[in-house]
Amino acid sequence: MKRGIAAFTLFFLFGSLITGCETSDPSEAGTTGTDTSNTDIEGDADGSDADSDSDSDADSDSDSDTDSDSDSDTDSDSDSDTDSDSDSGCEDNDGDAWCEEFDCDDDDPNINPNIEEIEDNGVDDDCDGQTDEVDTDPECGEEEFTIEPVPIRMMILQDISGSMGDDGKWTQAKAALTAMLTDFSDSIDFGFDVFPNGSPCFVADPVVSDTLPGNAGPIIDLFAPIVPGGGTPLAVGMKNFLITTPTAYAPLFMDEEADSYLVVVSDGRDTCRADGSGNGTSLDPGATPAELAQITTQLLTERQIKTFVIGFGLGVDPTQLNAIAAAGGTSFTQYFDAANQTDLEAALNSIGSEVVSCEYDVTIPDDADEDEVNFYFDSVVLVYNQDCQDPAASLDVGWTWIDVNTKNRIQFCDESCAQLPNVSVVQAKFGCPTETP
Repeated sequence: MKRGIAAFTLFFLFGSLITGCETSDPSEAGTTGTDTSNTDIEGDADGSDADSDSDSDADSDSDSDTDSDSDSDTDSDSDSDTDSDSDSGCEDNDGDAWCEEFDCDDDDPNINPNIEEIEDNGVDDDCDGQTDEVDTDPECGEEEFTIEPVPIRMMILQDISGSMGDDGKWTQAKAALTAMLTDFSDSIDFGFDVFPNGSPCFVADPVVSDTLPGNAGPIIDLFAPIVPGGGTPLAVGMKNFLITTPTAYAPLFMDEEADSYLVVVSDGRDTCRADGSGNGTSLDPGATPAELAQITTQLLTERQIKTFVIGFGLGVDPTQLNAIAAAGGTSFTQYFDAANQTDLEAALNSIGSEVVSCEYDVTIPDDADEDEVNFYFDSVVLVYNQDCQDPAASLDVGWTWIDVNTKNRIQFCDESCAQLPNVSVVQAKFGCPTETP
């Protein structure tokens, strides 16, 4: 609790309690007691007064001042100071014992330097010049600890089959991909791969570019020499990210310590079958929807890779692509239908916005109580919301534990997550009870 300068100075004068917002000047008070060294016109020994009492003034009361009241000062009011009112120099209109000089709203007794700041009411309750601030030095003794956003890794698997050369689709795709890579370069580690790569139904090993921080520029540079051609080995391209022997196909992307997402962009149906044995032409039936769904499920369960899929142009097979989307483990259970560059840019932007990290790894000190942990956006505390992973929950703000047993990673709920791009500082502190709704 804040403490300010007291609004009252207390002192005793001959056993009488004197109160006021400023100390009385003793030179202003009349003399008291009996002075036997002078004689007044009454003939008594109290001084030069003209009344019949025993004091030294000329009024009819029994004190030694020159006013007509019964207190010990020299003015005519009923208080004990020497001014003309009871609170000279200390206006206190709301009666909260704080002078106007220190009270930032002297018409409201619930606002003064001794009041505890109330969050989210838009009022400077404690008169410190700040509104709704969090006490940076609370009595419970908060201390900061480590919090880091979980890395987001995204592999773009781009169809460069022969049909991508038709109607300027590859040119449009390059422009849309460049926009996404540029917009999300600070928050996503990008990688890039293509299908086919080599013969009509072949995808080369290793990956064209594994996921790396700040990789957007180098990937954009890879677009220039690419010339579309060959079949559409969609299933083969996806299966490569299940390869772990003798080495992982894309080891950084396939690292399970990060959140990894595969974004498939295809302009047609699979024409090469799941084992790559097809001829790559439209006459080949290609992989079945069930086979594509199985590969997608394996990516999710065996490698923790979630999959988004975009159909670009008019030649896609909705059944194949929806089979992938439904098994992809994301909130988009149907494929994105992008008829042109504008649609493709919008689809990529939706995917990028969806995956920007709302998960943070935390390292709680050994001496911290797990029930005394809080997280802050620009010094504003967030509430703990155990249901924010539940789409049916009405409260969609705050944070929750990803695993309440390990308590080493948290997730910010959707509405709080949406604030992250505008947040300058995300903090983690322990020492005060966890804030709840």
